[in-house]
Amino acid sequence: MMSFPFTLVSGTYCQPGSSQQLQKEGVRLASFKDFPTSVPVYAIRLAQAGFYYTGKRDVVRCFCCGVTHGGWRMGDKPTSVHALISPNCPLVRGNDRTNIPLSSSPRFLKPQVQSAISSAARRQCYQQVFLLV
Repeated sequence: MMSFPFTLVSGTYCQPGSSQQLQKEGVRLASFKDFPTSVPVYAIRLAQAGFYYTGKRDVVRCFCCGVTHGGWRMGDKPTSVHALISPNCPLVRGNDRTNIPLSSSPRFLKPQVQSAISSAARRQCYQQVFLLV
């Protein structure tokens, strides 16, 4: 594992491989803050596929299995690439129960569900997803 630390939201540092933080898709997405804009793959798609940015070129690593990949090309689909290079990854196989998708944040819930959640509970959940607490 690399020891390259990167700054995340609210000044929180996360070491690559720190699975408790990297289980959160929002944290993985935040790692792409300095991802090269020339890379023809969306950071949100990389984060959804379990990847976070390593801070080197366009190299990403899976929070679950640790596989790395770089050299992204136009048309690459992160989930397909992940399945190809690490077919036994629990996230790829659908066996991982630790991933916390960004869509679990209340701001992505349907309006009728969102209004049923108190603002304090909504704020607490949002903060936990993005490590703002």
